[in-house]
Amino acid sequence: MADAAKRKVRLYCGLEDRPLWSFRAPPESAIGGAHQSPRPVHRHEPIARYKSLAGIAQLVGSSDPLDITGLAEDCEGYLADQNAEKVLARYCDAPAPPPTLFQFDYRRRPPCLRLRAGLFELWLRAEPKPKGGLFYCGSMDNELPVLHWLLRERAVEVFEGLIGTHRKAIEEFVSWFLDKARPYAKYFTGRYHYTSSTTYTYGRPRFAAWSLLGKEVQDASTSLGIPFPKSLRLPAMPDLE
Repeated sequence: MADAAKRKVRLYCGLEDRPLWSFRAPPESAIGGAHQSPRPVHRHEPIARYKSLAGIAQLVGSSDPLDITGLAEDCEGYLADQNAEKVLARYCDAPAPPPTLFQFDYRRRPPCLRLRAGLFELWLRAEPKPKGGLFYCGSMDNELPVLHWLLRERAVEVFEGLIGTHRKAIEEFVSWFLDKARPYAKYFTGRYHYTSSTTYTYGRPRFAAWSLLGKEVQDASTSLGIPFPKSLRLPAMPDLE
């Protein structure tokens, strides 16, 4: 048992300094029994090309270079932050940022709240507002994919970072967004009965996305003292997951 533990320690110590490209999946059997070439397990070649796992973890701020899943997520977050930095550097002084600048992968948000607040400030100034994108519940052709990517789970922090210099714009946004989200709240009040399985299967996730972000925007506004008309307040939604 002692010898096995020593071998395990030696293995882990060696893993931390191995280049990421040296970690490969086992060969796959093709039709007929021939073996294919081994496949690299990583997807971030610009980060990983000549660095060890320990070096990559230090670069992207990952705490454990041996946690491959966590390291991959941190690499994706690092790349998302880099892309956001480039966009902000290019358009921060533009009087009217074009909506096409929001062509990001909406599945991965920038972890840095400063960058998310900066991108939201660009969204506030962009005309026309960017629409469309691939969402977790399918492709959508409205403003929700971008706003969900920018604000979800961090609306209060994003608003707080901008309210000192953009209070009027944020007040206008809150009223506008609650007006957009309010029609979808009825599906979660506990009094709505779906008459179509298609609407329930495909529509409900979209209704929930509007309602969840609407509730978060409303709660953030209340917390920060951002006023909005009482007529726009969302009803209680006990069925909202």
